[in-house]
Amino acid sequence: MSGEYLTLKSSKGTLVFFPPSNFMNLLQQIRQEKPEDYEKIKLLFGSKNVESNYLFCLKALSTLPSDISLSASINDLVASTILLLYKTLLVPPSYGKGIYYFTTNDSYGFQIGTPFENSKIKLLLFDTSDNVLELNIKTNSDNKLTQNEINNLLKSFRKSS
Repeated sequence: MSGEYLTLKSSKGTLVFFPPSNFMNLLQQIRQEKPEDYEKIKLLFGSKNVESNYLFCLKALSTLPSDISLSASINDLVASTILLLYKTLLVPPSYGKGIYYFTTNDSYGFQIGTPFENSKIKLLLFDTSDNVLELNIKTNSDNKLTQNEINNLLKSFRKSS
């Protein structure tokens, strides 16, 4: 299924829905296929931070360059460096600097970019089973989406049965 996506166009712009990429599910894959490596990952990043895709993304998105310190332990240096690299995959420069957390009745996740500052917005939606959907929104410069419209879009997502 890799490479498949759904595109919806409207007068306000384009929505592109991507299925989860392999790197978003890497932790679960390692946990199932190489439990000994997963234990090492837990030691490096902390058990709580690798319990789910969402928590690992939260940790990466919360990591700042200032978290890297030469006085830190080698483990902390390695962990912070990896998290910052992962963050660059999640937050492309063209999406701006705003990172927001959201929760709805059926999902939670991250919004990268703001509609009034950027023409591109990325949404990472996680359901209660830790499945993730990536939405990339490119708005028209003359008719941008509002934050209210994005909020309504997020509220409209439901897990299929």
